[in-house]
Amino acid sequence: MKVNFNSYSNPDETLQAIKTALLSTIEQSIKAKDHCAIALAGGGTPQPLYRELSQSKLPWYKLKVTLTDERWVPKDHNDSNENMITQCMLNQVGQELRFIPLKNQAHSATEGQAECEWSLSTHLKTLDSVVLGMGDDGHFASIFPDTDNLNALLDQSSQQKCMAVSPPGKQQRMSLTLSYLLTAKVIYLLITGDNKKQIIDDVLSKKPSSQQYPISILLNQQTCPVHIYWNV
Repeated sequence: MKVNFNSYSNPDETLQAIKTALLSTIEQSIKAKDHCAIALAGGGTPQPLYRELSQSKLPWYKLKVTLTDERWVPKDHNDSNENMITQCMLNQVGQELRFIPLKNQAHSATEGQAECEWSLSTHLKTLDSVVLGMGDDGHFASIFPDTDNLNALLDQSSQQKCMAVSPPGKQQRMSLTLSYLLTAKVIYLLITGDNKKQIIDDVLSKKPSSQQYPISILLNQQTCPVHIYWNV
């Protein structure tokens, strides 16, 4: 599957480029089937994109949005991706947009997995587009290289949409699976800095050492195109 690499000299150029591409995908989906389903990454890097996107004139009631992953913390917690999305996007858009959270009232992500799976299966059977970030260890969503259920999360034949994840030394969380992410028509990967670009370069050049990175599975799959947006 083709990987398209787009590099820019400053964050504003990167932001405008990925915003234009994402808006085009949204509009195409709405035109084709009158709705659009999107999964959005957490973290700090995509926040300017979400703020910009919230100012766009879209038929928001035709959009359904979820997260690529979520820490198992209260939704008003500083580490909550839902809290970040609310501040950057949902508060500006209002109640027209349908948001499907990954965090529920269960005590742990493991206990909440079945309910989360049901919610996604009911409201978001497939995705249209995905915005992902990537960590310095090559993880995406909450698919970390040292996670016990890494193989299950990366299983492209899996029927599960989400799985509880307990990365060593990190908060428990819920992550979308790779197989579910690949139901999208396009994935946008937003990265910054030389270290992350080096990981991408190693994966694309198929260096043996790059196989340690979960992102290598995403970039070498044959199901969904991946468009990378990078700036220093």
